[in-house]
Amino acid sequence: MSSGRSARSCCTMVWMESLFIPGVVIGVVGIAVVAAAYPLFNAITKKERERLAPQILKLTEELSKGE
Repeated sequence: MSSGRSARSCCTMVWMESLFIPGVVIGVVGIAVVAAAYPLFNAITKKERERLAPQILKLTEELSKGE
């Protein structure tokens, strides 16, 4: 078990110099994308609901009259 732990530590020590900063930058960009996605999703969903609501109500009324 200790050999696996030391292998991970070794990789961290070797790659830290060359990949640490790009990894942090990519992580921050990823966090920004995820943070922007939720409000964007809510805005798109709200617009689509407003666009589709009259059609849904019309179809619901038509189905209710049929019975």
